[in-house]
This record gives sequence, structure tokens and C-alpha cells, in this order.
Amino acid sequence: RETIFLVEGIFLYKDLTDFIDYRIRLEVSGETQVERAIKRDFIRREQSQNQVIEKYSKKYQPGQQLYRERYLSKAQIDFSFFNDNIDYPEMF
Repeated sequence: RETIFLVEGIFLYKDLTDFIDYRIRLEVSGETQVERAIKRDFIRREQSQNQVIEKYSKKYQPGQQLYRERYLSKAQIDFSFFNDNIDYPEMF
């Protein structure tokens, strides 16, 4: 019997490499990332737009870029999707 287990999270590939058969990368532009975070964090975390922008520009986006450069080279990814338009992701 085969099982499909999906694991989501940008920083997971480093520690789970030996357990992953296929790596799927969703790429989202920095602008879209911040827009979605503002909508989400305003409600869930009661953060202002400026707080979210600062958090993403100083912490999350630089950290994600560094992680992608070290652990998510195109050679390590099996499938990549550009997902700015959530209704129509594009495979690349």
C-alpha cells in the first residue's frame, strides 16, 4: 500500500532530505508574498501593514532567499510552480 504524505514549509527540506521522494517548490513574488501576509497577519496576529512589511523585508524574505540558495537549487527540485495567481499556478 502506498501513502502520499505532503509536508509544507520553506525550511523543511534541509532536515528531511532523506525522507522526501519528490520536492515541489511554490514560487511567489515578494510583492505577492507581502500582500498575502498583510491580509493574513492583520486578522490573525493583529499586526499593522507597516509591521508586516518590516517583518518580511528584514526577516522572512532575506532568510528565505538564503535558504533557497543553499538548499533549493533547481537541481534539487522535482516540480516548480509560480503561484502569484492562486487560481492559475504555472509550472516552470
